[in-house]
Amino acid sequence: MPPKPILAVGACTHVVFSTFKSTKTGLRSQIESNTRSNLEGMSKRVYTIWFDDDDVEKNVHGTPVLRSMYTQAFSQFPDADTYTYVNGDLLMDGDFVRTADAVVSASKGGHLSRRFLVVGKRTNVDWRGKTTMEDFDAHHSEGTLFWNNAQDYFMVSKQTFDWEKAIPAFVVGRAGYDNWLVDTAFHDPEVALMDATPTIRVIHQTDHEGNVAQGGPNRPDKSYNHELGKGEWDHGTTDHAEYETFWKTDGTVGVRDRKGLNDIGGMTHDMVHRTHFDIFDHYYPTVFSAWWIDDWITKVYEPSRSIQLKELEVKHHTGKHGTRYKVQGHEEKLLVGEVAKGKKRVAKWVGDTRYIVDEATVSTPPTPHRLSHQMSKAPTLVVMGTARNVAKHSASNVATVQRAARLHAEHGVVLIQLLNEGYVEMTKSWVCNVRRFSTVLPKTLFVTTDQAAYDALTAFDPTLHVVLEPYTAPKSMKYGQTTYYNYMLFRTKLISTLLDSNLTLWLTESDAVWLKDPTDLVMGTEGDLVTMSDDRPPRQLLQGGFQLLRPTDATKRLWTRMRDAFETKMKAVSKQDIGDHGSEQLMLDNMSREDSELRVGWLDPHTFVPGLWYKDRSYRKTVPAPAVVLNNWIIGNDAKIARAKEWKHWFLDESGACI
Repeated sequence: MPPKPILAVGACTHVVFSTFKSTKTGLRSQIESNTRSNLEGMSKRVYTIWFDDDDVEKNVHGTPVLRSMYTQAFSQFPDADTYTYVNGDLLMDGDFVRTADAVVSASKGGHLSRRFLVVGKRTNVDWRGKTTMEDFDAHHSEGTLFWNNAQDYFMVSKQTFDWEKAIPAFVVGRAGYDNWLVDTAFHDPEVALMDATPTIRVIHQTDHEGNVAQGGPNRPDKSYNHELGKGEWDHGTTDHAEYETFWKTDGTVGVRDRKGLNDIGGMTHDMVHRTHFDIFDHYYPTVFSAWWIDDWITKVYEPSRSIQLKELEVKHHTGKHGTRYKVQGHEEKLLVGEVAKGKKRVAKWVGDTRYIVDEATVSTPPTPHRLSHQMSKAPTLVVMGTARNVAKHSASNVATVQRAARLHAEHGVVLIQLLNEGYVEMTKSWVCNVRRFSTVLPKTLFVTTDQAAYDALTAFDPTLHVVLEPYTAPKSMKYGQTTYYNYMLFRTKLISTLLDSNLTLWLTESDAVWLKDPTDLVMGTEGDLVTMSDDRPPRQLLQGGFQLLRPTDATKRLWTRMRDAFETKMKAVSKQDIGDHGSEQLMLDNMSREDSELRVGWLDPHTFVPGLWYKDRSYRKTVPAPAVVLNNWIIGNDAKIARAKEWKHWFLDESGACI
């Protein structure tokens, strides 16, 4: 295997790997030599690994195990953008790199999940009588496109699968594992499954064994993968992919969803509101001549400050008029730095603004389809034919609503946790705490409000459902501070938006400890709003951080009223510390009692207890075995963490791993 090189900074890098049969002569040897030469010469940004028998794990029959190759590829090239296993008899052209770049661009731009699986169909070409691969186009034109249930390459990111824990020890060269992987991606709402057949041309060099050899009819492990995967897959073909690649009119590769056929990658035409010029001195950075400007504006305003106008289509007549410029490849190295500077300027501007979001309607373009979004009177950025609020409290929350809706469709409820960088460690501890309850994390959506929190949480556990909903706030906030209540106002608006999307929400917070799985108790309690008391029984005080909200008219009305009153109150605040005056929990408690039509379901106070339980010995005697204990009635994260550790309710060790 080649030594590990230093990957180019700022450019997409792709790792391609395979393993070959122990054949030294004949047509099979020539086919494998063709594959090596083809992939090694594809691009300087493609790094190849050829695994020998001694390099990779094998089953008892000596057949290489797929997951072993992926984990080794991750280890050798930890910073690559994509990792692709290919069968040892394939040929590809440069469109593979262009497609991989487009997928990475869409993923990094927030338009596509960081967890993706890209597959595609192959074209079978009879290679008997051939020797070399001199004319790819000519060979490809001779072939026949093969079945949709036979995948021979698998492009992923490091985050796509937990290969060691979640993927069985499938072996290559045998049927079944390809369909199992595709089916697994299909059923995981966080994995973007993509068919790249439209843009990646793949030649299968067919020898005397034919197109469905599967290792030969006499191989003892011919059915090995079917037995290992129990033969269970119902959505394992390329036709089941949610996304597909396509050729744009300007000759570049795009990525789109198959339902609406909408381009989700970086877009080449954009419009901005005049506030763009309040933030930036020029429309685009002057360091770019032409080629990289769309990449810059796509990445600066992604993912939460741009959405695509699906009604508008711009036709690019390069076929008739040609292009006005060549690619300025040397400017690509400037992109990462310019994007970082642009993001900082947007964040600074948003953090300084004092505009407040109100409802308005965007005028509709003259098309058969009606575009209707709730916008604000705050300055609006319209990017890549998209509109998005940049006021301090966003009204759209598009990314969060979409992710929450996907989880809701699968589970019927979404657990919501909001956090910034200051709450990451407590959130990690909570994740470790509830891992023993198998149904909790799959339906939990972590809404991070800064990039640091997003990166930390996705790195800690790539299988978590995490979304970035940018909001500028101090890392450290305490109850009673105006910054804390503004953060809670942001949360209130987000919850109201999710309820308006008819989603059942279970609000949770990471400073709680779950000693038993409370799911059945919570979901089995009737009411528009189900909550626990934040006081000792028999007193009842609605708890703001542990609620089940069913999207009834009464619940929506309550949260809309609370949102509006909360916003009005915070407008009038001039002090940095206002004590209980800004408490949305007290406000919600009062409003819920005033609404005679709202049905409130109270959880058992001997099963769900507030932080007073830690302080009061007599209280603990009456509730010796609670299911959920909130770590509240104490101010500051450091104090909460110290108390959790004292009571052995902390689930991270000194290295930051789960205990």
